[in-house]
Amino acid sequence: METKQVQDTAGRVCPVCNTLATKRCSRCATVYYCSVEHQTEHWSDHKAECKKLQRSNAPPASTSTPQTLTAAQKNAQIPKSVGSMFTVDAILFPADEDRPRIVQMGFEVKSADDGGNGLTDTWHLYDMSYFERLLGDRMVGRSTVYFQKPGGAPIPDGYTLELVYRDNYANDGSKVNRCVQNLTGGNTVHSFRGNLLALRRPGSSEGGIPSDLVVNVEDADLEYMKNYFIGYGRKAMHHPDSLGANPSWLSSFGNVQVLNL
Repeated sequence: METKQVQDTAGRVCPVCNTLATKRCSRCATVYYCSVEHQTEHWSDHKAECKKLQRSNAPPASTSTPQTLTAAQKNAQIPKSVGSMFTVDAILFPADEDRPRIVQMGFEVKSADDGGNGLTDTWHLYDMSYFERLLGDRMVGRSTVYFQKPGGAPIPDGYTLELVYRDNYANDGSKVNRCVQNLTGGNTVHSFRGNLLALRRPGSSEGGIPSDLVVNVEDADLEYMKNYFIGYGRKAMHHPDSLGANPSWLSSFGNVQVLNL
């Protein structure tokens, strides 16, 4: 019994008075003291050792790099259960900044019985609070981008981009969008104003009708939006490859890229 007590208390001796110690240094958790007074008295001698012990006792730093998911991997994580809330990557073109940036836009999974265009069993409803935060307004307008560039080929695999903007941007004092001006080198005909948000939608089962679902934006989408900003308001040139891909209700507009702006 006596031997066990000596083994248990070995190393727990106050370095100042050499008596049994019960208080441990909170920094290195190695040296023991019989009292706060003796710990304070011994600090000048213990300080250097304490720092070394803290470093040696610290857990090793993680060497793994955070995993970066591709857009496809992120899309696979979009929930399918009705009522689920989720976010996707979107492109924000801030009116008062020089560069676009990736932001999160929120949605809710809704049942087809609860609205939508009837083309899918579920659809994605905007979380309007995100519009208020990103655009400064819940009243928004939307335009659909179908083509990679004016008069060019459609965005691959039937995907479309959706440009969301303040509904009354022309009259509510919204500033000319500096980000768009910088991105296009000022080469725009239309005066884009206020913050702008670009979303990506997959192809629907009905050609030419934008899907009610949403996915994460991809790297190429910034270039598509740049081309759209430059081309909007100009007379688009017909492109033989894209004419055949146009839905009949768009063909009369000669490759018009947007709706409702």
